[in-house]
Parts: sequence; structure tokens; C-alpha cells
Amino acid sequence: HLIPEDFTVDFAARHPNGSSTISCREEDVVPEPPIVTNSCGDTIAAHGPIQFLPNNYCNSYSSYMFTYEDCAGHRVGWGYTYTIKDTIAPTFTIPDTTFICRNTNGTVESDTSSTGVPTDVTDNCTSHILQISYSDIVTNHISSTDTIWRTWTVMDSCYNSSSQTQIIIINPPVYVFL
Repeated sequence: HLIPEDFTVDFAARHPNGSSTISCREEDVVPEPPIVTNSCGDTIAAHGPIQFLPNNYCNSYSSYMFTYEDCAGHRVGWGYTYTIKDTIAPTFTIPDTTFICRNTNGTVESDTSSTGVPTDVTDNCTSHILQISYSDIVTNHISSTDTIWRTWTVMDSCYNSSSQTQIIIINPPVYVFL
């Protein structure tokens, strides 16, 4: 129990500030302040918190400050700080290997409506906006089987990204002679 004479002197030793590291702002919840009593065993109410918000939720800090005041007018503060570090990349499933045919004029219809798009796209932070993009590397022989290596990349709001490569097989055109 704290008595008015030692309320401010021993407070920090008995109730050190708290901290933890989190990945997402969804984990940033108001912490439970310590229960503080006076020399009579009465609980001294915590006032607050005052929250100091981060300017971003990727690599930043979020702090909460509570204050206590005893019957003798002594005031002390207790704080809790979250270190926010999101280093976890999104995950996804790429489309299966796909077979498409080259048209007789040599062109290929390889848009995502025929080759598929990633599924099961998730991120550890549900508040992130995910960007999905792809780039293609194509072998182009026209008269033989070719391949498109389509590299899909999913990036979250903290610039964490993951990539996987889908294989798209291009079969040569089939000519039918009558």
C-alpha cells in the first residue's frame, strides 16, 4: 500500500511504465493501468488515458498516459508504449499452371480472365490496403510452345511484399488443312 508520504517516491518502482511490440494497429488497445491503493487500502482511480497517436502504423509508437492523484494532492503518471513494427508480408495463392493457345495470327490472349488471379490474399493487419500487381516474362517463338512467367506481387500499406511466379504455357496455333 502507498501512503501519502511515499506515493510519488515509490510509485515508479512499484508500477514501472509498460511497453510491448505489436505488428498492427488492431493490436493497439487501451492498456489496463495498475491498481493503486492508498495507505488505507482505498483504490486511487486512474484518470485518462491520454493517447499519443502515431503518424503511421508501420514503424512507429503509440503511447497512453494515465494519472493518479491521492488525497494529499500528490500526482503521478503511468504510461504504456506500443512499438509498432509491421514486417510481415502478405500471403496469397497463385493461379495454377495454365495452358492457352496462340491465335493463328500469332497473338495470345493472356489476360487474367483466362489465366486466373491470386486467391486467399491475406495480411496480418486487416486494416491494410493490399496492392496486387504482376509482370510477365515471355518466350516468343510463335511456331513452338512458349511460356509466360507471370510474377504476382502483393504489397501491404507498410511496403511489405511477397511474390510468386505462375507459369502459363502457350501452345502454338493449330492449323487445319482441308
